[in-house]
Amino acid sequence: MANLILHVGAGKCGSSSIQQFYIRNQTVFQENVRLYRPPIAAVEAWAEGKSGEGGIGNWNSKKGTLIISQEYFFRKYMALPTVIAQLNTAAFGEKMIIGYCRRQSDYVVSAYGQWGFRHSGSLTGEEKRLKEHQLNPLFFTGSERHLINLVLLGDVASERRLKYKHITWQRHFDEIKKIGEKNGFELKVGLLPNKVFSHNLILDFCEKANLHILPEYEQRTTERYNVSYDKDIMEGMSSAVRLGYRELPVQTGGGHFERLSERFEKRKPVFDLQDALKAYIDTCYWEANQAFCEAYQLNADYFKPTQIWTKADIIELIRAEEEKRRADPEVLLEEYQHIAAKLASKNWDLINQVRAAEQKTPAFFIKKVKAKLRSFGW
Repeated sequence: MANLILHVGAGKCGSSSIQQFYIRNQTVFQENVRLYRPPIAAVEAWAEGKSGEGGIGNWNSKKGTLIISQEYFFRKYMALPTVIAQLNTAAFGEKMIIGYCRRQSDYVVSAYGQWGFRHSGSLTGEEKRLKEHQLNPLFFTGSERHLINLVLLGDVASERRLKYKHITWQRHFDEIKKIGEKNGFELKVGLLPNKVFSHNLILDFCEKANLHILPEYEQRTTERYNVSYDKDIMEGMSSAVRLGYRELPVQTGGGHFERLSERFEKRKPVFDLQDALKAYIDTCYWEANQAFCEAYQLNADYFKPTQIWTKADIIELIRAEEEKRRADPEVLLEEYQHIAAKLASKNWDLINQVRAAEQKTPAFFIKKVKAKLRSFGW
C-alpha cells in the first residue's frame, strides 16, 4: 500500500535538495513516488482554514506514494489540518510527517546568505543599531553585522526575537506532533548534515519515508542541488544595496547568484569573529536544544556549542576586535580590495562573453558588412 508523507521543512534545512532530487529522479525508486510542492499562497489559505486552494484534492486519484513537500509548513503548521482534510487518507498505508532542523547558528548564517545580504531594510537597520551601541559598521563584514545585531538585541532565543523565534525547534515540532497524532500521522525528525555529522540527507529521508532507491542509482543521492552563494558576491552586493547603488529582489534572482558563484574561486575568510558569534548563538539555544533532543531521541552533540560564551564576554570580544581592526586597518582594506578586484575581473569576463555572443547574431554581421561597404565608398 502506498504511503502519504507530509514534508514540513523547516526552511533552510535541506528542503530544496530533497525536492529537487525527487523532481529530477522520479524513476530511481523501487516504489511509485510522486512529489507535490504546493505554492506558498495555498499554504497561507490553508492556515486560515480555506480548503480548495492549490488543487491538493486532485492528488487523491493518482496512484503511488505521495510526498507533499513545502518548507513553509513548519512556520504555518496550522495549515496541516486543512491539508489532511482534503486528502483521502484511508487510501494510504503509512502516514507520516517528516521534518528537519539544524544548528541555529548555521540557520542564521544561511538565512543571511539567501535573503539578508540583499534586504535593504535589514541592512540599514543593522548598521544603525551598531552605531547606537558605539560600534563602527565599517569595521565589520555584512554577515558579522547581522550576527552582532542578534547579540545586541538581547537573548537570541527569547520571544522578542520574532524573526528567528521559530528555530527554537521543539516549540513548532510539538505543535506539528499534536496535529499528526490527532490525524493518525507519525512525526519523524531529522538533523541536516553538516561538516561534523556528514550523513547522506537523501538516504536519510528515504529511510524515514520507507522508500528504497534502486542500487544502480544510489550515486545520484550524493549530487548537490543547492549551491551556496559566494561570500565575496554577497559582501559586494550587500554594500551596493546598503549604499543605495542597487535594489535587489529579496525572494527572486537566486539562479543568477548561483551561476555567478559557480564561476568564482572560493577564498578563505580572513577574520574568525564569525566563529565566536556563531558559538554564542548556539550557547543561547543549548539548553532548549538538549531538551528537544531528549524529547525526540536526537543526538544532542549535534547542537553542542564549540565554546560557551556569555553575553558580556562576546560583547567584550566584539569591541576588542573593532579596536584591533581600527589599529591595523590594512587587513580590512586589503580584503575589500580583493573583493572589488574579484568582482571587476568577473564583470570583464562577462562583458567579453556578451560581446562574443553578439558577434554571432545576424544584426552584428549586417553591421560589419555595411561598414565594409562604406569603406569602399558604397
